[in-house]
Amino acid sequence: MGRAGELGVTKGSAGEHCRPELEHVGTGTGSANSAMIRVNERLGFVTAREVVVVNRSP
Repeated sequence: MGRAGELGVTKGSAGEHCRPELEHVGTGTGSANSAMIRVNERLGFVTAREVVVVNRSP
């Protein structure tokens, strides 16, 4: 599902609805999801930043 979804987003972005003024596309992928990270890299995306989420224990 991940690869098909990502390819669909990419094709839609580059297809008839092309928005050449866009410089960045935001997405979220868990750091442990190496398969999806590889798909993103194959499509030419690079990691721009990493977010760390912390919670306080109750």
